[in-house]
Amino acid sequence: MNCHMPMTGFARMMRSDHSMLPPTSGATGEFASPNACNLCHRDKEPDWADRLVRKWHGSSHQDLILHRASLIKAARNRDWDRLPEMLDYLNDPGGDEVFKTSLVRLLISCPYEEKWQVLFELAKDSSPLLRSAALSVLSDLQNRRALDLLVRAAGHGPRLVRVRAASALASFPLQMLSPGQRDVVEAAAKELVQAILARPDTWQAYYNLGNYRLGQGRITKAQKACETALGISGYEIMPMVKLALACAQRGGADCSLKYLIRAREKEPENPVVNLNLGLFWAEKGKNGKAEKSLRLAFLNDPKLARAAYNLGLLLVEKSPAEGAMLCLKAYEFSPNPKYAATAAFWLKGQQKTIRAARLLEKSIDKWPGYTDRYLLLARMHREKGLLREAEKVPQKGLNSGRMFGLDKKRLLYQLGRLQSGGPAD
Repeated sequence: MNCHMPMTGFARMMRSDHSMLPPTSGATGEFASPNACNLCHRDKEPDWADRLVRKWHGSSHQDLILHRASLIKAARNRDWDRLPEMLDYLNDPGGDEVFKTSLVRLLISCPYEEKWQVLFELAKDSSPLLRSAALSVLSDLQNRRALDLLVRAAGHGPRLVRVRAASALASFPLQMLSPGQRDVVEAAAKELVQAILARPDTWQAYYNLGNYRLGQGRITKAQKACETALGISGYEIMPMVKLALACAQRGGADCSLKYLIRAREKEPENPVVNLNLGLFWAEKGKNGKAEKSLRLAFLNDPKLARAAYNLGLLLVEKSPAEGAMLCLKAYEFSPNPKYAATAAFWLKGQQKTIRAARLLEKSIDKWPGYTDRYLLLARMHREKGLLREAEKVPQKGLNSGRMFGLDKKRLLYQLGRLQSGGPAD
């Protein structure tokens, strides 16, 4: 047990490791993770244990475990340059389902479209654990294919799969469901609520229920659930933040601020609390207070993209260079087309047009369906006198098959202006 189920710290408690893996001393050097050898041999260094393990079992003995762990680390750090390796592992039928499930859950923050086809396949996997994780991530893909798959899962298979599908469906508009689908979703939703409240004496149960109700848009029920959670705990931060969000959605600014201030008194440096306080003050036009809160959020979580992005927007007028830098950091931490367009706009304002153009071109190739980037890139080419290059940009958007309605009209209008010799507005 000491070798294969070592006692380690996790989630604020000491517990036996149930992964039942062979001792992997190399993990300490690679990831600062405790290893079973040195938990007993505390007078020795990890290198000592690693040398012996490699001597006894060969240099490649730990390679698979270390490789899988490196993929998890890369996903946690949002190092999406390794996304192809992650997807290869997820496609491997011999891959470990627990590691696969961990990777899938971390892919929720991945902005690249290559992940979706793999997740659709995993949502039909024979493992209920893996299937349920893939279904949870599909909640971010608001299209008919994802909806139909989630509804089918909500009505069939193990309970874990049904309730995860029900949770993912909370964010879909009801009008997308047929009457028959609504019956299936409502039945699964009842199971989900029963599962959430299986431990009704814990604040986490009601906090999770509040999250679910907020996702459904049922603000009053979300607020009631979070108030119950706070009544049980009295001091936990997350129910306070969730209550602030619920109050804001109901138009209760004073109520929202009350809970955010209370949360900050409990944890003055909590990045989530300060982020939401910063957004609150910015909406009220209190830019000084907003800047102070957003800076504190970014200081205590330097990879909090929303804090960097909103702080950047706040600063671009009085400090353009810092504002542009923060918008670029937000894009680096959480690559997405909105952040790319904003960062490129402010880079252009700093006369860094080559960098701005490259950022736009790269993001257009990754996410072809966000119109503002095409308009900005075409305008930049036109301002440099590169009319033919400018014309190619809206045409590329129109050829992508991703432009509909107003977006398509905007690109057609810009293309017409360019072809007639007018500015690319």
